[in-house]
Amino acid sequence: MKKYFYCLLAVMLTALSTTALTSCGSDDDDDNNNNNNGGGGSSVTGNNSSLVKDGNILLTSITNSRKQETYTYTFAYDELLRPISAKTTYSFNEVEDVMFTIDYNTGKILYNNIGYVSVSFNSNGYINKIQGSWNGGSQLTTASYDNNGHVIGIERVHESYEEDGNYEKKVSKSILTWENGNLTKRETNSIWSGKIQGSEKYTETFTYSNIPNKYKQFCFVYAYGKTDTEMIMTGLYGVGPNMLPQTEHSLGISEGHKETYESNWRLEFTQNENGTINTEKQIDSQDGHIRIDAQYHYTPANEYKASGTRAAVTRTGNTSMNKDKRIKKFMRKALFMPTGIH
Repeated sequence: MKKYFYCLLAVMLTALSTTALTSCGSDDDDDNNNNNNGGGGSSVTGNNSSLVKDGNILLTSITNSRKQETYTYTFAYDELLRPISAKTTYSFNEVEDVMFTIDYNTGKILYNNIGYVSVSFNSNGYINKIQGSWNGGSQLTTASYDNNGHVIGIERVHESYEEDGNYEKKVSKSILTWENGNLTKRETNSIWSGKIQGSEKYTETFTYSNIPNKYKQFCFVYAYGKTDTEMIMTGLYGVGPNMLPQTEHSLGISEGHKETYESNWRLEFTQNENGTINTEKQIDSQDGHIRIDAQYHYTPANEYKASGTRAAVTRTGNTSMNKDKRIKKFMRKALFMPTGIH
């Protein structure tokens, strides 16, 4: 059966989705940067990911091919090997999207090319708060982690204001369940008010193979289409699962339409000799359609040419419309209209 998701589900879950998690460990909310809106610097002194600490490897890019189009995600690090920026480029145009740029010295992050807002980290270097406002909107994201480094809670409040006086607010909370070191369930509940009103629930469940995920990398399937895709992939939201996932089942419920939408995917991976992920595919279990066809690229950490403590950002006419504006435009044109996910 062909899968359909109404526009708002696709927009809000892919572009404004949030993630929260539960596991058996206790929370680790230690904040080493007690700023709010104003920044103030960070005491993060290195990269604590297993990929770097145990493998001496940096993930420098991912290419994802879909319908004869290729998306390239490129990651940059400073001399302490901390992630400082990510950008996305496309095979079908010359646009370059700056997805995030972190200035650890001031505790600021350029977020989705909207503007610099405050960012803080826990003692392991994982993000626990992003907060700030810009012309036309504001956002607060909070995250917490268990003692094993799994993110167990994220809540996002996103507000936007338009020149015509329209107001929109989105609050999302998710719960992800970790069992035996593997992410088995992610459940997101979202409520929006103002110009757009409604609620929705979206649940993803995962099963696992017996293939070890040696460096506990977050696979692309967990991050694809999410607001913080690039930050998840570079380890800024904690550690990934112990094993590589084998299947994913997605179930979405629209309270407004009283409708249910679901999809089933199988996942395939290859690994390099050193145990890192080489390729990843997400394949429709019914029609064989490939949603993710990703290739991972790495650089030895001791050979990486660092970008400095603060990534340089140049805003040019070659930078595409930011995500917030794209979301608004998309919602205005096709609110609640069904759209095929192919």
